[in-house]
Amino acid sequence: MAFTYSDDGRWKEALPLLDTALMLMYRSGVLDQLPGMSLNIGDCHREIGNIPEAKRYLNQAIGLADSSGQMHIKARSLERLSQIAEAQGNTAEALPLFKKAVSLKDSIFKADKVKRLQELEVAYKTREKEQEIMLLRAEEQASAARRRLFWLLWIGSGIAGSIGLLYWRSKAIAAKRALRRNRAQLHEFARVLLDKNARLLELETALNAENQIETHTAEDNESTPNGSDLYNFRILTEQDWNTFKQMFERSYPNYLHRLRTAFPDITSAEERLSLLLKINLHRHEIATMLGVSDSTVKKGRARLRRRLALSEDQSLEAFLQELK
Repeated sequence: MAFTYSDDGRWKEALPLLDTALMLMYRSGVLDQLPGMSLNIGDCHREIGNIPEAKRYLNQAIGLADSSGQMHIKARSLERLSQIAEAQGNTAEALPLFKKAVSLKDSIFKADKVKRLQELEVAYKTREKEQEIMLLRAEEQASAARRRLFWLLWIGSGIAGSIGLLYWRSKAIAAKRALRRNRAQLHEFARVLLDKNARLLELETALNAENQIETHTAEDNESTPNGSDLYNFRILTEQDWNTFKQMFERSYPNYLHRLRTAFPDITSAEERLSLLLKINLHRHEIATMLGVSDSTVKKGRARLRRRLALSEDQSLEAFLQELK
């Protein structure tokens, strides 16, 4: 009810209820909301013009927030004290209080951004580990299958010809299945990278939008985090690329060797683009994965076409797909 009165601007009616709530809070021994309650009571005294009491409760809220780690309460209390000093014409006191409040808000925002990035990175690492576990299990299954085939061949040595034929046939089938499985895992890993970079791009856009709304002094702007910090998280890292290339070589054996043999002058950037096109990624998906613009990918395609000496009527994608 007290908050309903305060929301309606009925501060004198809200104050007794807040005082009663404060006493009940002390009696119960549950004091985690004490900083916020002190802030609200201080606000009421400020609104009804009882400035000494307002300052007392707001300073009490700052001390309690410091001890309990509720920095958002401390920031709001500092802001209220700054407003009181400004209303009294005491700009020399108001400005430092306002700077402290803004600086504290910025540190809270920065800590929240770092926490969100860490959570996103943990989720990505978990997905990456799951992929590694899947690959290890597949290798263990293949190894177990080879051991079983060995014993079958040894036991059936009397009919070596028939079992030999069966062995090589099953070997070929297993190889095809492994190839399909490797390619599925390669595409899944590419999707993981795309999802990671897309989420980081969305987070960067949201953070940039929030930063554009806030107005700070020159000193505050130097400590304010911005979206450019996220760029190095969004691009395809060297570790990501090495993992991707290893999975690619398992999915398309000797493809890279044939590409380099046929086009020995191909650059690493052109080779990277050719691999992403080989798995049928679109221009925007490649741009998202590499952390570049669509126009940069378009220029890279043009350079790759010249490197491969393709005519105007030849399709780059079709050429790469036909290169087995």
